[in-house]
Amino acid sequence: EGIAFYNGYEVKTQGDSFMVAFRSPQIALAWAVDIQEKLLSLDWPEDILAHRSGAEVPADPASTTPKMPWIFRGLRVRIGIHTGTPDVEYNPRTQSVDYFGPSVNCAARVEALAAGGQVLLSEETADLVSSLVEPGAVQFIHMGSFNLKGIVASVGIVQAVPARLSDRTFPPLAPATAVLEEPRHEPGGLQICEKCTRPMLCDHCDRKAKSR
Repeated sequence: EGIAFYNGYEVKTQGDSFMVAFRSPQIALAWAVDIQEKLLSLDWPEDILAHRSGAEVPADPASTTPKMPWIFRGLRVRIGIHTGTPDVEYNPRTQSVDYFGPSVNCAARVEALAAGGQVLLSEETADLVSSLVEPGAVQFIHMGSFNLKGIVASVGIVQAVPARLSDRTFPPLAPATAVLEEPRHEPGGLQICEKCTRPMLCDHCDRKAKSR
């Protein structure tokens, strides 16, 4: 239903993953943000809410900005977005079109870096959409450059944080594959911890690390 609303194309499923294509990176990001918010309001079974990975985590009541009632609730879905032109192949058995090639591989690797409830974009995609998003609706945090399996060049990774879910925190992104570089932040955004790539001020480490 959510994919159809944004005119997305469900290319295929693999295990519990969905591969979805959209007409533009802006639409893909809008879908990703919408999904993260709507998942919080679903009527989740009690056994999921009782599990530590699906438990309700309320938003900070002291926050002065508009928030969702929870920052986590129910299944936590990770999303990775990359932009490119895929190779296309028609499958006569399923009578559908499959996408493959370097751009598809990159999207899969970006998604694999994410934690549940996290939306990650390749820097290439973030550059295309950051100026098109309503001011203040989404914060873009540069997480660094990473060597991704099967991808020749390192890929810049950007986290997209919906404003109403800005209290969400996540573990570091695969530090073993990180390419060391200076932390960066968008104007008005959050600086990134030198050690663990969490937003400053970081409660995860001592912020005195010499490397990630």
